[in-house]
Amino acid sequence: MREAHVYRLKNLDLPFEFEVILRPINLGCSSHIITAVTETLNRYESVIVIEDDVSVSPFFLESMNETFDLIGRHDDVGTIGGFSTFHKRCHFPLFFKGNYWRKTSYFSAWGWGTTREFWRSFIRVSEIDDLNEYLSRSSTWSNFSRRKKAIWLRRFNRGVWDFNVQLTLFRNDKFNLLPALRIIDNEGFSDERSTHTKHRRPRNLFGEGKSNEIPKKIEEFRYSPLRKIFWGFVDSNLWAADGLFNTRGREAGVRTMIRKMFNHFKF
Repeated sequence: MREAHVYRLKNLDLPFEFEVILRPINLGCSSHIITAVTETLNRYESVIVIEDDVSVSPFFLESMNETFDLIGRHDDVGTIGGFSTFHKRCHFPLFFKGNYWRKTSYFSAWGWGTTREFWRSFIRVSEIDDLNEYLSRSSTWSNFSRRKKAIWLRRFNRGVWDFNVQLTLFRNDKFNLLPALRIIDNEGFSDERSTHTKHRRPRNLFGEGKSNEIPKKIEEFRYSPLRKIFWGFVDSNLWAADGLFNTRGREAGVRTMIRKMFNHFKF
């Protein structure tokens, strides 16, 4: 098999080295990202990954790099990201005291980072014989309902790279670290050139734009039980799509059950 060609671009006014890697064959999206992250972490301790249709705030890289140092004191964190459903405090002011980092069980692929240590536990879904057995020791997984497990097993079996990262987080009971207010934004909606974002921008992203507040390392991720309930509901129902109120993730959500009930009693 022919080797990839690596080009180092010079004469660019950038505070870092810039390399372009050309593959001899088309690896496809999932294999390409997994391969690129693996190759980078063979050379470096951490990596930051940004999709081509994602815009980042001026302090995104600085915040991510600072957070790599922060998670060194938290062995239950596997990945970090810049996404949030919200970008302004005024959406739900009760739950925001400025921007801050928080833990979630769900992975976000729009501007994210991880470490060599976490990636060592990454195994491609295609190399796992029995997903149920593979997840049997995960306390995160054991706390999921049968409905949620069925949703995620279908996703994992698709072999898509970001679901594979999610599988690794579940398997190792690791958290993803996200800002309360997003410091990235996806610009790829309503574009025929997109694969997964040809549709209109979802309303559950609460408008376009990024927060101008740098996430703060407040209280070492501790917040009240009420905030934990709030973020658990937001993550499951607004973007992770395994909650009862999310039409993309549910098998039979609340609206579906109500509609079936009315249809059942229709004369």
